Amino acid sequence: MDESFTDQELAFLRHARFGELPDRVRPEEQVQSVETDARRDLPEPVGDPATWRDLHAGG
Repeated sequence: MDESFTDQELAFLRHARFGELPDRVRPEEQVQSVETDARRDLPEPVGDPATWRDLHAGG
């Protein structure tokens, strides 16, 4: 069953899920961010590097 919602219904559902959105940031208030921390999507290597190579190779 395909349900289609009106824009008003979708706006209500967004508000119910996320609450009140903050005000939009104006271009003059924006700043460029620079990533300085280490990547967090990879685990820290622990132990013997040869063991890691074996695990990556499926051995």
